[in-house]
Amino acid sequence: MVREAREEIGIRIDLAEPRMVTTVHHRNTAGRARIGLVFAVPFDPARHGEPVNAEPHKCAKIGWFPAGMLPSNTYPYTAACVRAFRDGVPVVLSGWT
Repeated sequence: MVREAREEIGIRIDLAEPRMVTTVHHRNTAGRARIGLVFAVPFDPARHGEPVNAEPHKCAKIGWFPAGMLPSNTYPYTAACVRAFRDGVPVVLSGWT
């Protein structure tokens, strides 16, 4: 997580900071499944630095949005992770009928 945060959005977090907040078992419309372990870190720009789109070849842009008002083009898996965190749900099934 520490390495990925640095590579993807250019922030520096300490190994002790992330705390696991939820698990999401998501299935996409093609039937492929993935399990996401969702971690949170209270953001402090003075310690972490300002987020940037460090992988523009993979991501069009990044931005701050209220958790209940994500852009309509947010990937369903990502939206499920945010909802589970926001709602305090420890385990979520997403995309399963």
